[in-house]
Amino acid sequence: MSQVHFWWRYELLTAKYSEEVTDFDFIKLITLDNSLFLLDKSNQVWQGNIDSKYTISLSRTNILAVDIGATRFHLYYVTEIGRVFRLSPTLKSCEEVVLYEESSCCSHGYVTHSRRINVKQISAGGMGVIFLSDTGELWASGDHPQLGIYSETEPKKVMFFEGRHVTLISSGEDFNVIISHKRDDICSINQPENGESEVFLSICPQCTSDIVASPLSPHSCSDACPLGLSYKKSCESLSASTSTSKTNGGSENRRSNDNTSSCTEDSHHMSDATECNVSHQSIDVENRDNQEKGDRMSSMLMINTEAARQFLTRQLSWVSSGGEELLAEVSGPTRILRQNVTTVASLVYEGVKTVGDKVATLSRHVSGGSDNISDSFEEFEELNRSNVSLNSSLRWDWSCSDGSEDAAMERNGVSRVKGARLIRGEVWVWGNAQHGQHGIGEFVKRNKPVLVTGVSHIGVCGVWCGRNHCLIQTLDGRVFGWGSNAVGQITNSDLKVQSTPLICGRAMSVGVGNDFSVLLDRSGSLNLLTNERKQNQLNLTQNSPLHNLTPVRVLGSGEVMCVIYSNFPYKETTLDSDIAHEQCYLEELLSVYNGLVKPLSRKSSLDESLSNLCSRYTDLLHMTAMIVSSLLQGKASHEVLTSFQEEILYVYENYLSVVCDVIATNGFSHIIRNVETPSRLTSCFSDRLPTKKNSPEAIVTCAFTQPLSHLVVYKGMVTRGGCDGIWRWENLLELQEGKRKEAEMTKLFWDNAGRLSDILRTAKRRIIKDSRSNPLSLQSASRFSSHWFILLSDAFIHVSGGSHTVHNLEILWVELLNDSDNNQQNTITITLPEETLTLITTSHLDKTEWYHAFQTTIKKLLNKPAMPLARTASYTFLKHATYKDAKYTGRWLSGKMHGSGKLEWPDGRVFTGQFHNNLCHGFGRLEVPGVSVYEGQWKDGTENGHGVTRYENGDIYIGYYKDGLENGHGVRKTGRFTSSQASVYVGEWLLGQRHGYGVLSTIATGEKYLGCWSGNMKSGSGLVVTIDGIYYEGTFSQDVLTGHGIMVFEDGTHYEGELKQTGVFGGKGVLTFPSGDYIDGTLHGSWTEGIRVSGLLHKANPLSSPQQSFTQPKSFGDLCVGADLKWKAIFRQCWGLLGSSGESKAMDTQRAWENVAITLGSRQSIRHSELLQTTPQFGRSSLDLQSYHQIIDYLSQAFESTHHPLGRALSELVEAYTTTYSGVVHPLLLPQAVAELHSITLRIYQLVRLLFPALPGHTTQLYLGDNSQDVASMTNLLHPIILPKLYSSLVLLYSLHNKNEDDTYWKRLLKWNRQPDTTLMAFLGIDKKFWKEDIFSIAVETLQLLKTKFSPMEKLIVIQNTFQEITKAAQTVLGETFVWTMDDLFPVCHYVVVRAHIQGLGSEVHFIEDFMEPSIKSGELGIMFTTLKACFFQILQEKVSIIS
Repeated sequence: MSQVHFWWRYELLTAKYSEEVTDFDFIKLITLDNSLFLLDKSNQVWQGNIDSKYTISLSRTNILAVDIGATRFHLYYVTEIGRVFRLSPTLKSCEEVVLYEESSCCSHGYVTHSRRINVKQISAGGMGVIFLSDTGELWASGDHPQLGIYSETEPKKVMFFEGRHVTLISSGEDFNVIISHKRDDICSINQPENGESEVFLSICPQCTSDIVASPLSPHSCSDACPLGLSYKKSCESLSASTSTSKTNGGSENRRSNDNTSSCTEDSHHMSDATECNVSHQSIDVENRDNQEKGDRMSSMLMINTEAARQFLTRQLSWVSSGGEELLAEVSGPTRILRQNVTTVASLVYEGVKTVGDKVATLSRHVSGGSDNISDSFEEFEELNRSNVSLNSSLRWDWSCSDGSEDAAMERNGVSRVKGARLIRGEVWVWGNAQHGQHGIGEFVKRNKPVLVTGVSHIGVCGVWCGRNHCLIQTLDGRVFGWGSNAVGQITNSDLKVQSTPLICGRAMSVGVGNDFSVLLDRSGSLNLLTNERKQNQLNLTQNSPLHNLTPVRVLGSGEVMCVIYSNFPYKETTLDSDIAHEQCYLEELLSVYNGLVKPLSRKSSLDESLSNLCSRYTDLLHMTAMIVSSLLQGKASHEVLTSFQEEILYVYENYLSVVCDVIATNGFSHIIRNVETPSRLTSCFSDRLPTKKNSPEAIVTCAFTQPLSHLVVYKGMVTRGGCDGIWRWENLLELQEGKRKEAEMTKLFWDNAGRLSDILRTAKRRIIKDSRSNPLSLQSASRFSSHWFILLSDAFIHVSGGSHTVHNLEILWVELLNDSDNNQQNTITITLPEETLTLITTSHLDKTEWYHAFQTTIKKLLNKPAMPLARTASYTFLKHATYKDAKYTGRWLSGKMHGSGKLEWPDGRVFTGQFHNNLCHGFGRLEVPGVSVYEGQWKDGTENGHGVTRYENGDIYIGYYKDGLENGHGVRKTGRFTSSQASVYVGEWLLGQRHGYGVLSTIATGEKYLGCWSGNMKSGSGLVVTIDGIYYEGTFSQDVLTGHGIMVFEDGTHYEGELKQTGVFGGKGVLTFPSGDYIDGTLHGSWTEGIRVSGLLHKANPLSSPQQSFTQPKSFGDLCVGADLKWKAIFRQCWGLLGSSGESKAMDTQRAWENVAITLGSRQSIRHSELLQTTPQFGRSSLDLQSYHQIIDYLSQAFESTHHPLGRALSELVEAYTTTYSGVVHPLLLPQAVAELHSITLRIYQLVRLLFPALPGHTTQLYLGDNSQDVASMTNLLHPIILPKLYSSLVLLYSLHNKNEDDTYWKRLLKWNRQPDTTLMAFLGIDKKFWKEDIFSIAVETLQLLKTKFSPMEKLIVIQNTFQEITKAAQTVLGETFVWTMDDLFPVCHYVVVRAHIQGLGSEVHFIEDFMEPSIKSGELGIMFTTLKACFFQILQEKVSIIS
């Protein structure tokens, strides 16, 4: 049950109600003439009329509102959805007041659509009405010269407060007061001189890109463009801006220039005289509100998606390297995005101190603000610094995707951001100043709103205006007032005007009327601020209600005061006590903050620990403000602490850490040297000092450590609620005790450490143990040497004489030695990267204590529950012969580099990779500036295995190493292709020199050598081809071709005999000419300079054709390296990876598969296919069609992976083969290329059979199905894999070898294809029954696919399909029983070949013939191929002309 008592002009009124009411919970009171209106918590509006008998009649109206206000002639109310209505005092006349923001256009052509503004708060006074929108914008109507608004009825947006978020508003008779803070999402606006606003649109990419041209630029993020162009307004832009604007209804367009609208649906204008029934009006308004609310929500979603994403992406791109990529993932207004927009933007803005911001503020003060603006600037500077501590929140915000909204906000530090907003509230005033309403100590009316600096940034949470005075309330419960004090409404002093804020007392509720103020404190006492006569006239005690009712709220307006009483406490006694306690604590924090933290944070040369102290203290202040705000809302203290538990503990843990850092470094003594201690703090903390020594340092220390003792209060609050998390508060208290003790001990140690303290003292470092207090000596130390050992929280210090050595605990290993294992007892061994220390204690107990101290400190430093042998740390070598002055960062094991790491030398060398036992071992990369970069395998500190070296001059080596030298198969590319020394060598190496078989292509001379090497020189069998088409073959010695050899010239002339060097005849031999004539004798000299001949000339048979007379040298192909002897190093390496030292040895298949698994697993960073990650079990003992196809699938992936032994071997073979048979080539190389490919296929098949022993032998075929492709054989298995990779090199050789034939074939083909089908068919002798247009077109298209296949079997299948299509075409004409005869088939096949016009058909025929299975030649496929081959040769021998 509750009661309400009213006083009018200090006389108690008798209340009468139109209905029986038991509970009253009024929250706002306004007066209008002799009527008053009240708003209760259920949003119900009540009306009361006062008669001459001091009786007030109260009745419930049909109005539901969230706020009400009244001018001299009208009542205003705000609905739940933000609509504003204006009524007459009698409630008979009603009209809507529309706040409408018109469309805006920036200079880049982007347009926003018009929008309706929703209102959440309203205030009215003598100057007019001010409106507070749901987005914190301020609108006004009436006469407000300071705002540039003179409209009596049309609300206008207040541009002065653009860039600020308004939270509270209040109006007096001729002045207005608002509370605001800087917006988190936008900066302050720049006002052009002409008064028009610049336009910035978040949907405009140019505007958003311009705004981040510099992260320090204070551009506005509102509708003000930073390019300085004038503001543009357009009603037509509604239909031309974006797709979003098209959703606006027609009624909205019609109302775009109107300020009021009717409450009915069929009328758009309504005068003040129009009357309507309020109840009907409420129903109509509600229906229309619901519809417009839906439209508004749809429009908001359309706006927030792209605009918010673009704005935040660009605004945050300079904060961190990951900002742009992170926000680019967000495609819509997800929960996390909406939740974090305000927080992130606040951190961005307030984390940067800008000159422009100060200039804007200075401009306001110069034009219409207070003269004392230094405090404001200090506030801005302080806020910028204080919010640095919130950067951690920025890193957390985007990680939240699970859990409730509240939990996510707690984890992300949003509570501190909200608390910062509460604290940084600013009080702005405009209007008349003759009674001191401006609160700045002046009485001059300014032409701009002024900032009341005395009560700004102290956590203002309430504001009330009387006729000529104002009261504000802060979070800590203090009430300040200023303005007229004619009747003592501010203070009981004789001053008639209080021109600056003065504290009036403490209160939990405040009521203000025209000329009185009333405060209700938490004890239930009412304090009326007015003159003594009126206080006696009111006599609240005498006229108080029943003794069991307690006042819970006071309200005031005009001449009316209202007190609500309840028979139960509005809040529990414990809650009131908690609030009072927390408010005192907040006031204390504010005092320290303003007296010490703010002045200290302004110091330019501030120590890092003191800077952190200021930041963390600011966090503490903001968090406490949020707690007080939540308690004032009526929430139980334990519920508040539980909801904010994560963040409170986080804030206090960080604050504890920085306080201990300051204690350890004696930082409080530095504070008193930089900042003067305010006397108020001395009086506040002097009685809390542990000793009677009242020094400034003791006061400052107490001021900064006192918040830590408040944890006990929080623990008590949480305990009362019976929460489960009490143990966390207990742990924090225990942690506090331990950390402060460590800090005090460290401070004492450094005070007595002499000059070491100046060298070694850091904020985070703590003393653990030292040998002066706990004896510890060095074994084998001389008797005249002195050693002092100090164990710190992050280092072990060895002081010897006048020098000291710092050992990082991260790379320090401690071991206890058994007394029986050495001659010395109580021994501890310290293992370090470059030395081992043997330390001796005086007793077994001391040894245990030291060992335990080492273990505990290292585990704590590494944040590990147990002592790890393997660690990650950095170290710079000082003595090591190889690594001297090199810095290593990576994994360690018992004092040795072991695992992944990075080694950097002062000369610029950098090794990154694997280590083992202090040596490079595994995969790694070595960069030697100005020399080379090696990336590959290492063993025992040198390059061993496969690797790639890229030299600074452009040379590249790709291959195998042994002991740092090229060894095995490798490719060396020397010089650049434009240089005279460019060359490419692919082949075998031995200890850094070319040795074994290899191919050298010399780019400058156009020569290519294929043969054996020894000691980096050509030695043994080999051949040379030149760019001039000359072919040499023979034996080389020390790079010179000598002895018996062969020379073949471009025109077909060839020589076989003794050679002196390349191109020089040197003895007996035979020189054969293209005509068939040859000289047999002794030849000396060079082919290009003349030959001296002694011998016989033999003439060729004149009856023979030139083609028949052309012969090759008898020893052709016998003097070069055999195919099976080539690339042995590649196969040797592959056999080694599979577990064998030589290919001739029998292998165990299971062991080979184990080696494959080891090889693939050695590169953990490589993601292999699922098939390669498992060891196949098929193809080992038996083979069927299914397992055969499984083998094909496995080999297809294995040969594509360069990390698989088969894949690496094939890739190296492909590179070697293409290098050999591309570039400078000769037609005579074709036989060797074919033989080499057969040899490669055979040797690869041997490797495959090792893994799949069930496969048939290389000369055997196993038929597994009816299809020709279901034959298991070496060629069917490997040709589809190998030949596509080598086909380009092969087809080039075939083209050169068959050039004459292919040219003749193509010349005739072009002429024949000019003829129509009937002419061509008649010429080819095709029976007339097949003379039909395009009858064989499908067969022609099928045969053309021959060029798209790369293996002989695939090409044979194309030929088979072609013959099938020929048969189908014939059967469509002659019936399905038609059977071919060779006399009919061959001409038709001849026709299809001609029409297919396959270029290079001769090369295709020879390719198939060289690589097809011998067993196929006698089968169906062989016959079809023979027919195709016959057609080709028939074209070569056929006459050219066709007679029609």
